[in-house]
Amino acid sequence: MNMSNNRKLIEDFLNEEGWVYEADEESIAIDFQAGSCLISVLILESEKNVAVYSRLPFTIEENKFSVISELLHRLNDTIINGSFVLDYNNEVIEYRTGISFVNLKLSKELFENIFMTSIVTADMNAKLIMTVLSTEISAKDAIEAAEAKEAPQTNTD
Repeated sequence: MNMSNNRKLIEDFLNEEGWVYEADEESIAIDFQAGSCLISVLILESEKNVAVYSRLPFTIEENKFSVISELLHRLNDTIINGSFVLDYNNEVIEYRTGISFVNLKLSKELFENIFMTSIVTADMNAKLIMTVLSTEISAKDAIEAAEAKEAPQTNTD
């Protein structure tokens, strides 16, 4: 396999950090346990782009597409460096982030940021997505409940 500089940098980073992965000419794939779910990561690279997709392992039944779509849109309103995507064809949810660079060189630090942003964002929102999939709560109510749990508790005595 003729390895590009970006591909070598990415594989070197993954090896240094101890990630176990499978690679072919088109992509690098990683499956790992994060929190309460297995996340599948797909890394796509070229001379001018790097994309990281973190796929959550949820089966989305047709009757949940609407509420999950709303939830992902609401989450995306708060995210700067990527977005959640509901793949209707494969019935999966992915968090996608990436970067295009022209006249720039990919660095280890930049790749680490893209890679970890994708993984952490998917993992941080997995429980919320699971809640909406397994209950009858609305997307708006689920987000408000999650935000209330994260808000600092104040003593009003």
